Amino acid sequence: MSSTGLPTLTIDVATRRGERLIAGAILAMLPFAILAMGFTPAVSVVTGVLLLGVVALCFGAIGWVTGGRRLCRIVCRQDGQWLLVDAEGRTIEAKLSCASRVSAWALWLRWSDRALRPLLLFAGDIAPEDYRRLLVRLRLAPFPHGDERNVS
Repeated sequence: MSSTGLPTLTIDVATRRGERLIAGAILAMLPFAILAMGFTPAVSVVTGVLLLGVVALCFGAIGWVTGGRRLCRIVCRQDGQWLLVDAEGRTIEAKLSCASRVSAWALWLRWSDRALRPLLLFAGDIAPEDYRRLLVRLRLAPFPHGDERNVS
């Protein structure tokens, strides 16, 4: 998998807000959803606390809210391989999955290794020129053998 002629692209994604806003909106809506179910007050409180805790832990586990697993930098090398750097400074080699999605307003980057966390990146999360470069790279770079492009 070679992207001959394309330079290495390094993007700082540490300050992205889109994932946090989505996580916050879901967490804020949970209590209202529980109230709408018509449980007794005691059941509503217990259910609410449990659900909020579980959902918050899940968002933390995939690195959308905070924590050492949150991706801070992504690097697309000339050979099409990706380097992912998390908040604790760990660098992981990755291959882009065909399950990734690309559009003018958002990128959903999934990796071939299912153990790696997906990255949701909105156009406003990084500098416009960085988003444009990444968007162009994703539209030009080849996907792994047998994968189809998922470009909207």
